[in-house]
Amino acid sequence: MKKMTLLIIAIAVFIAIKENQHINQGDIYYEQEKYDLAIIEYNKALELDDENAGVYNSRGLAYYEKSDYNSAIADFTKSLELESDAIVYDNRGSAYYEQEKYDLAIKDFNSAIALAPQEGSFYNDRGLAYDAKEELDHAIRDYTKAIELSPKRAFFHYNRGLIFYYQDEYEKAIVDYSNALKYETGDADIYLERGKCYFAIAEYAKAISDFEKVVDLGNDEIKQQAGNLIKFSKVRRASLKPSNDK
Repeated sequence: MKKMTLLIIAIAVFIAIKENQHINQGDIYYEQEKYDLAIIEYNKALELDDENAGVYNSRGLAYYEKSDYNSAIADFTKSLELESDAIVYDNRGSAYYEQEKYDLAIKDFNSAIALAPQEGSFYNDRGLAYDAKEELDHAIRDYTKAIELSPKRAFFHYNRGLIFYYQDEYEKAIVDYSNALKYETGDADIYLERGKCYFAIAEYAKAISDFEKVVDLGNDEIKQQAGNLIKFSKVRRASLKPSNDK
């Protein structure tokens, strides 16, 4: 009986070691953006233990990166059946968001927030869903909460700034974009959006400065857009009287 017990323990240990090897290799492939190979490794891990919630979540993330949102949602759902987890709710909500199923996304983000109310990214993600539904007051409240909890996350500021811009609240948008640039100093998109705000309030010198930053930092498409905006800004600036030229 003792030998049999030791044999069972040895087999369990062997299976656990093999499972962890497949999980670790899957994680490596995932980090290398080799998502098909990652999925194969996670499949092998699940063959050894089909009740590992973390592996379903990991495989779901790999499917998500492949834009296979149905498979991702199925894996996140299975993970949640095995173990309630705020991050997995947020992951499934993000997959629903990509499918433009915003109400389902919000429901999952609500669940994530209920489990981890101090995580700023969950409020940001819910804000994106409200933003997509054009429920902008709700979106602003969520972005604001996200900023309160995680003030150094540049794109929380950026996302709120975008709403302020489209509401013609340019000064507020400039504040948000400027705060975003404290933490993402090399992001061409943020300079572009702030430059548009400066252009809208006729501060053309500041607009040109931001658009020139975009030319230095951005890809070809955004550089062309910034180049055109520099020309428009210079024309507008030249049309002003010297006393009004900002």
